[in-house]
Amino acid sequence: MLKKTKLFLAFTLVLVMCLTSIPVALAAEGDGAVETNTAAITKLLKVPYGTTVPTTTFKFLVTRKFEDSQTPTSHMPIIGEENDPAVPEDDTNSGIVTISFTENTTYTYKTDKDNVDYYYLESEIIFKDGVFDHAGVFEYEIREIPDTYTGIAPFIGNMNYSDAVYTVRVYVIDWDGETECNHTPKHTVPGIYITNIGAFMTKDDDGAEISTQNRTKVDPTPGTGGPGVDSYSKLMFTNEHWKTKDIDKPSPEDGDFTLAVSKKVAGAYANFDTSFNYRMTITVPTMVSNKNPSTTYKAFVMEKNPLYNTPGNETAPEYRVVGSAITFTSKTPQDFQLKSGQTLVFEDTPVGTKYEVEEFATHGYIASVDVTYNSAATPAGYSNGTANSALKIPTKTGETNNIDPNLLFVGEGVNKAAFTNTRSSVTPTGLDLNDLPFIALILLAVGSFVAFIVVKSRKKKSYNQ
Repeated sequence: MLKKTKLFLAFTLVLVMCLTSIPVALAAEGDGAVETNTAAITKLLKVPYGTTVPTTTFKFLVTRKFEDSQTPTSHMPIIGEENDPAVPEDDTNSGIVTISFTENTTYTYKTDKDNVDYYYLESEIIFKDGVFDHAGVFEYEIREIPDTYTGIAPFIGNMNYSDAVYTVRVYVIDWDGETECNHTPKHTVPGIYITNIGAFMTKDDDGAEISTQNRTKVDPTPGTGGPGVDSYSKLMFTNEHWKTKDIDKPSPEDGDFTLAVSKKVAGAYANFDTSFNYRMTITVPTMVSNKNPSTTYKAFVMEKNPLYNTPGNETAPEYRVVGSAITFTSKTPQDFQLKSGQTLVFEDTPVGTKYEVEEFATHGYIASVDVTYNSAATPAGYSNGTANSALKIPTKTGETNNIDPNLLFVGEGVNKAAFTNTRSSVTPTGLDLNDLPFIALILLAVGSFVAFIVVKSRKKKSYNQ
């Protein structure tokens, strides 16, 4: 009887030991934990094409939540800087991890089909061996702290911060050095080691709650930093940043507009009073239009003010507005007219706005254009070389581009399409071949009338005889 009792107790002890090892294993597998002993945070910064990456520091709050499913003790380490001002005064469970974008930072970079630039940067390792002093399962929560970017003049900057929240569980063992080490990396010295890290997103970048059944694991293992975006930790927070030049009083002077279309005429037979017809479409960056779908953008036709710097008009501005403001909506064509010496100036198009513009054919003129992007020293020029024909930039899809489409954007510097229409000669006979169809119709009408009179006259003569 005693022997059976001892055997039963031994069996029970083994069973209890096995069962106590199951929760950690199951928890690790249920969390989608990966076999890694390190983790880092990745910042993905999305900016419109042509936007300079801002010099700023992003901060992340790493909060202790549970130590072996219990309230954290002093043995559960605080991750990051405890004394950072970003930590609330009454928060004794959190630290701050930072990712700094500086002028000398090297990023992994790519551009998508919507002309959005992606910049990836990783934090230092936040979980690693040597941080924990005993075995167990340690749970943390990580979120980003907003409003750490203040903008840089002369731009009005917008930073859309990530509202994502991650839960991270760190699985730590106390290896005795005698049992076989089945983890990577293989340990040879007894000690306390991280075996697995489970991370999953509980709120997405927009702050929307993710249901338990839709939560998927992310691999927090730090990468190499390049060359591809897949080399970064997937514990990722995505921010969107765009900016607009702060224009106080728009004018045709360089620096006083975000985008401009100007007009001048040249040649001995040019008429300075001719109005030239245009059609223009602007396309603001998707991250701007998605946040502000109903936003419109103002432009003004401006010209030199004849009263400027004349006696008795000391306060007259150098430029004046012709007519009313013209309202543009993203992706919607808008018509306007320009005479020689006039310029259409925009005051609020964001950096990364794409545009296309067409000048319709004007009788007797050869159209050309010089495009400046982001204060380039040498504009890109193009002339269609043919009188009485339209000029559109860029050309239609499938045709050879007359102007590099990558130049038809709003950059942070001067952005302008300067059109010139030249009329150096006229048809010496005073007869323009383009008028021949109309002249023929007139001659046909006159001829028909004369023929009618002749026939009528002959009939009358014959009747009188």
